[in-house]
Amino acid sequence: MVNLRRLIITGSNISGEIPAGFSELKNLEEATLSRNGFTGKLPENFENLKNVKILDFSQNGFFGKVPESIGSLENLLKLDLSENGFSGEIPASMEGLRVLEFLDLSFNKFSNGVPLFLGNLSKLKGVYLSGNELGGVIPDIWENLRGVNGIGLSNVGLVGEIPSSMGVYLGNLSYLGLDDNKLQGSVPMEFEKLEFLNELNLRNNNLSGRISFSAKFVSKVGKKLRLDGNPELCVDEGVIKLYGTKARGGFGKVKVCDKVEDPISALVIGASSSSRVGYHVYCLLVLFIFLW
Repeated sequence: MVNLRRLIITGSNISGEIPAGFSELKNLEEATLSRNGFTGKLPENFENLKNVKILDFSQNGFFGKVPESIGSLENLLKLDLSENGFSGEIPASMEGLRVLEFLDLSFNKFSNGVPLFLGNLSKLKGVYLSGNELGGVIPDIWENLRGVNGIGLSNVGLVGEIPSSMGVYLGNLSYLGLDDNKLQGSVPMEFEKLEFLNELNLRNNNLSGRISFSAKFVSKVGKKLRLDGNPELCVDEGVIKLYGTKARGGFGKVKVCDKVEDPISALVIGASSSSRVGYHVYCLLVLFIFLW
């Protein structure tokens, strides 16, 4: 057993705690124990598993804090602890997981905000923290995460505004979930720069202002552009028409913005024929005087 390299037990009726000898599997490269009945706390001494690349303990009954020693797994590529009962702060020691590509801690009871150290994990491709009790603001940590293609921050108690830097730096992003939070302010138009984005979920927040995404962007994202549940948000009528009047696509009940008319154009259009002629003559005289 000491030479075991892969331990895969999924979808079984196995229950109880992970045996104490688990941390002695020093040659272990993968431990996938998802969708079982495991309970209890994780072992404290992960530092012995220097060769492990995949840890998947998702969909079990684990609880308590995640051991700080998990941050010593310098070869870890995938960490999935989703759908358990883990609580407390996400360990700061995870900053040591410098080759980590996939992190899923969703649907636990983690708290104390979105960790800033994520900005130092430059190899990340997916980070999913939805369904926790994080709170706080979305930190401006995205400059070094240009390879990320999926971010899940749904229903975690976020407040404040969405950083425009997410649309500037996350050039490979295909999925962004920020729904069911308490976010305020406008929707960054920088999201239009994300050429691979095909799902943007911002529903059920307190966002406000005018959405003026281009026809190209709206057509690309399609019905996976979710903006409903933001009472102070409005969408240009032209954007709504891209979806047709029947279903209104992913906009749900987002209201249509009031039309904004150019005051000079409105004056000219609303005037009589003779008045419009006089107005144009006036403009020509002003231009002649300026050039003279």
